Amino acid sequence: MLPALMGWIALGLIAGFLANFIVFRKGEDRQLDVLVGVAGAIVGGLMHRMFGQTPVAALGLWNILPALIGALGALSVWHVVKRSILHA
Repeated sequence: MLPALMGWIALGLIAGFLANFIVFRKGEDRQLDVLVGVAGAIVGGLMHRMFGQTPVAALGLWNILPALIGALGALSVWHVVKRSILHA
């Protein structure tokens, strides 16, 4: 379990960086977005495993895709919450 978690964290760094540019295209607040992307990638990895897939073993499309989807979801939710707090 620990090696798989470390793999999802590594993929999360990549996915968080990519998700930041896909969603916002500005690159602002990049460090926090990458950390939120890592959290989303871990959630995406857990869901990937819950659906019966194998844990991450290498950098492949089928491992990056759930991490990227999780990171995109986490970043979107984070920015909606942040925007609603700032405008409240």
